[in-house]
Amino acid sequence: MSVQLQNYASGQWIAGSGKQSDLIDAITGDLIGTTSSGGCHERTDGFKKASN
Repeated sequence: MSVQLQNYASGQWIAGSGKQSDLIDAITGDLIGTTSSGGCHERTDGFKKASN
């Protein structure tokens, strides 16, 4: 069983959208999770603009 790992952006954990990337255990070769950074850039862009 694998889990979708979330991304920490702008003070909160969010699930990435779009194509997921597999995370593989380097020793066993087993799938241990998936993740995506899709949608995270929009959140951090807003933070960058607000902090300028």
